Amino acid sequence: MNDNKRSREGVESLAKINRVLFWAFCVLVVLALGVLLWSLLPKTAQEWNDRGESLANDGKYEKALECFDRAVELNPGEPEYLSNRGNVRLYLGDFEGVVKDFSQVIKADPRTGAAYFNRGIAYTHLGLYTEAAQDFDRACELGIEKGCDAAKELGLWP
Repeated sequence: MNDNKRSREGVESLAKINRVLFWAFCVLVVLALGVLLWSLLPKTAQEWNDRGESLANDGKYEKALECFDRAVELNPGEPEYLSNRGNVRLYLGDFEGVVKDFSQVIKADPRTGAAYFNRGIAYTHLGLYTEAAQDFDRACELGIEKGCDAAKELGLWP
């Protein structure tokens, strides 16, 4: 009977050890996956911007916006990131956000014709036709042909 008791205690001890080892293995797997996922996340503003561009090209505008938000957060004055975010906001119908982003781009570089054109589109959607006309006119002056067309449509030019 003593041998049976010892044998049973030995089996129970092995079962406990196996459970502990199993859970330790599970924790290690979760940690390894976490490290792997962390290494795949963008770390710089440019990496976030690149990820956003890829998502936008795939039509995943909500996800792209999150990436551009992060890029702008890491480098607030970068016109490229603001332009990309503004373009995605245009697709999503966030016209106030479009105006905000492209106004910052224009402030950084007043010779960016596309920024005037895109801001003009947003102004049009917001019913701010005078502001839109001014932006389309400026875009046209900066060589954006679509700005000329839009200015004609708004009756600025014959």
